[in-house]
Amino acid sequence: MSKYVLTGGTTGIGAATRDQLVHLGHEVINLDIREGDYTIDLSNVEDSIATLAQISAAVGAIDGIVTCAGVASHFPDKEKILDINFWGTVNVITALQQNLCDGARIVAISSNSAPQCRHPDLIEAMLELDRARAHALAADLTGHDCYAGSKQAVARWVRQQAPSYARQ
Repeated sequence: MSKYVLTGGTTGIGAATRDQLVHLGHEVINLDIREGDYTIDLSNVEDSIATLAQISAAVGAIDGIVTCAGVASHFPDKEKILDINFWGTVNVITALQQNLCDGARIVAISSNSAPQCRHPDLIEAMLELDRARAHALAADLTGHDCYAGSKQAVARWVRQQAPSYARQ
């Protein structure tokens, strides 16, 4: 049996993923804003970083991370779309990297909408981890631009990080 940390495992894709992993006999630790094994609000980046440090200390060695937590383009706060979808993913993976066993896996959920963002400056701000600039740019964009941009940034960030994680 393997141990996975999953974000957003209470509803939607995350719940289906959690159910499948449990059905296969794996232990799943659900990080969610409601009804998770650990309550975490990924939209509050500063608090979630502190919470993730506590979770990292508590869960021990893990065999994988799956980041399903996210909000869609109709979410009313465009800054929080970026915070949950992009910074939530980055912060969870970064905070739990030290917990990964040899041969562990990371699955970061993106979207088929990712290529639809036509604002490379937004994506670059996220990839440069410049949250203030990304938030400023989001103010003039649609929710769809922020959603697609956050998911494209996730996909690109994972590709950038993959070589160092693969060595681990």
